[in-house]
Amino acid sequence: MVLLDIRMPGKDGLTLTRELRVNSDIGIILVTMRQDDIDRIVGLECGADDYVTKPFNPREILARAKNLIRRVRQLRTLAQSSRKEETVKHFGDWSLNVNLRRLLHLDGEKVQLTDGECQLLATLISHADMAMTRDDLMDKIRNREWLPSDRTIDVLIGRLRKKLRDDSTDPNILITVHGTGYLFNSKATRDDG
Repeated sequence: MVLLDIRMPGKDGLTLTRELRVNSDIGIILVTMRQDDIDRIVGLECGADDYVTKPFNPREILARAKNLIRRVRQLRTLAQSSRKEETVKHFGDWSLNVNLRRLLHLDGEKVQLTDGECQLLATLISHADMAMTRDDLMDKIRNREWLPSDRTIDVLIGRLRKKLRDDSTDPNILITVHGTGYLFNSKATRDDG
């Protein structure tokens, strides 16, 4: 697990987060004095798993770090146990390889997903055509409670829509269910593996 301050000499925390996320599934928590929602969103879009503002309670950061470490260990254990059988989910023009955290489009484009994006998409696919609340989604992918001000799910949905070429103004794959949360549209969905 890595705890990065956004403002560091040389490379900033956001740049390091992007670089780490390209080749690693290590847990990343960003720490900053900035409390603006935009800064949180940018941090999460760069691939951070969590975002904490200073000053923070040391017990809170310890609890967040323990949760993140537990989640990363669970994912690694799951990946090791399921390495022999690849789980591939097909929908529309896309295939999601859960083990590789990769999307493959029919035109050959490969899109790498962050751990959070992959967990969220796999969860939505496994609950296709069923509206899921942000609270349910956060519980399934983050193993922690969702706070009303937490925009993690919304940010991940936005990133997934971009990667899936799903028009955010009129989405076809990841649909917003106002007052509830999100729904995965199962048109042309089949599940292999």
